[in-house]
Amino acid sequence: MTTLFVSHDQVPRIIADPRIAAVTLTGSDRAGRSVAEIAGQHLKKSVLELGGSDPFIVASSADMDATVPLAVTARIQNNGQSCIASKRFIVVRDRADEFIEKFVEAMAAVPTGDPMDPATVLGPVVSRGQLDELTAQVADSVTKGAVARTGGAPLARRGYYFPATVLTDVPVDSRAGSEELFGPVAVVEVVDDLDAAIAFANATPWGLGGAIHATDQKEIDAAIAGLTSVWSSRTPSSPPCPSCPSAGRRSRVSVESWVSLACVSSRTSSPSTWREPVLLRSRGFRAASRRGRGRHGAVATRRGRQSLRQPSGRT
Repeated sequence: MTTLFVSHDQVPRIIADPRIAAVTLTGSDRAGRSVAEIAGQHLKKSVLELGGSDPFIVASSADMDATVPLAVTARIQNNGQSCIASKRFIVVRDRADEFIEKFVEAMAAVPTGDPMDPATVLGPVVSRGQLDELTAQVADSVTKGAVARTGGAPLARRGYYFPATVLTDVPVDSRAGSEELFGPVAVVEVVDDLDAAIAFANATPWGLGGAIHATDQKEIDAAIAGLTSVWSSRTPSSPPCPSCPSAGRRSRVSVESWVSLACVSSRTSSPSTWREPVLLRSRGFRAASRRGRGRHGAVATRRGRQSLRQPSGRT
């Protein structure tokens, strides 16, 4: 695996390079449209992941002692900065008061601090920009009527720390109600029943995954059948298997490419050629390259890396 750090203006040239066989992107809609267009021009496979706002449904038959700890982990994993983290906690009305009380208590008790301390569970977000973005999203939502049951503002300490936060009564036109929250902020939505929970879970352009928490098999089956995310399960925050696709609802056209990405056809006449993937990063951009390594593969590989790291001025 080779990682190359490139500028945005170098991305089209890299995708066009014959050594690049397929492209994956984790980023915004705008970036996805751009990368997909360039990959399409060169007839190369692409897989796009354009955001996630995964639902965590709490059904009437949920075991709260098991569900609440999972809800905390599902929201604050990687300091809340995970595409497949649960972000919207959708609870049926007859269990809402119990879930909210226990969830708020558990989130408020999350040990927060130095990520190098073994006792720490929640550390800082990645940057000042991300902290400011999260702060603005929460502030906008509170201004429009949302209630911060715990947390809600950056911690007064050195570093980019945002506490584990639970928002309720979130208006759908607020930023927390209509945008992905990339940090440890949970939005709790109370609905009348499981059908309403499934409908609310599907009312989003993002759909990496979804989880149902219930002990009644009929409720489990109904949710898994009704959710329109790429994958659905009874446990949150991870695909059912490491090789399963998680491209998102907006990128469903690319899901079929996921399996073939690892076995894309050779661009060499040698059937025994081993291919090494190359990872190219530019603010979320990633491109996978399969390159031949034969008897002189080491030399060819080194030269290839140099030419990609130090591109000429030609376009």
